[in-house]
Amino acid sequence: MTEFVTLVLATLTVISHVIIFVVLFFWVTQKQFKVAYQFNLQIKKYLKTSHKWFPLLIVLIGSLSSLYYSEVSGFLPCEFCWYERIAMYPLVPFLLVGWVIKENIFLKWSILLTIPGIILTIYHYQLQLTQFNINEICDLTVPCTERWIWEYGYISMPMMALTIFLSVTIISIYVCWRKEDNYYET
Repeated sequence: MTEFVTLVLATLTVISHVIIFVVLFFWVTQKQFKVAYQFNLQIKKYLKTSHKWFPLLIVLIGSLSSLYYSEVSGFLPCEFCWYERIAMYPLVPFLLVGWVIKENIFLKWSILLTIPGIILTIYHYQLQLTQFNINEICDLTVPCTERWIWEYGYISMPMMALTIFLSVTIISIYVCWRKEDNYYET
């Protein structure tokens, strides 16, 4: 069962990476290309209508999957995994309240947890890749460099967490922080 769950989550992570890349590409090139600008308008319109449940779904899947791996599959979380959980778990009730009362303020300020989560997961992922100074950084009983998951040649638990934090941050920026750009309006 764990192999199936891992394959599904890793595939969702890869799909999310493609979506993130496309969204960021069109965001960066919107001044140069009218098509990119129009694509950005469509993304923003979509996120404004569905953003209240979508980030909640993302962090709920992430939180439940981390609990599944530790409680059902028996994967022991390392110290950085715990820090990443501390950044992710509060997002579930935080975004749930925002969804229930239909307020953007909860999504807007979710970046106070997602940005530190991004920093932690990048560092954790780098530790897994390089295994640099293992003894100085990690607990030897549950090392931070342990790859419980390694799918598609790069997907590990920190990469999944990074994708979750990045997705919620991008949605927050698109919906709450980004000003209207009228590059092609007359």
